[in-house]
Amino acid sequence: MRSCVALPVAGAEATALLRQLIAEYAERYAIDYGMGVLDAAQDGAGAGDVRLTLASKLEEPAALLSLLCFVLGDQLAERLSSLLPEGGIASNERRARLKEIDAELLSIERAEESLIRELEAAGFSGERRLDASSSVLLED
Repeated sequence: MRSCVALPVAGAEATALLRQLIAEYAERYAIDYGMGVLDAAQDGAGAGDVRLTLASKLEEPAALLSLLCFVLGDQLAERLSSLLPEGGIASNERRARLKEIDAELLSIERAEESLIRELEAAGFSGERRLDASSSVLLED
């Protein structure tokens, strides 16, 4: 059985997250970069000045990504969604499964510590793992 951590997020949820991220980048372009270009155009700047303003703003990779999301957001979302793996697990299912795994791990660590204490009580040396849970070690 594959670990739920290794499973991709379910398709519909991943697509929604992609669309949200693309919308945020598009909004960032409109607010942070696009306004400067519009201001230059409205101030009566010639086409060359507007292109220069746009080019200077697109020197940053984030600005270029924002522009792509602003202009081609829907196409970008569709293309990226088509590349997502099939299957997957919803976030709430992943959280629930991880909670179950944590509870099972805690139970196993408590049993391990109990055995080590029994060994020590019988006069044997019991060694603990370096990554043993400190909360389990401190329990009585």
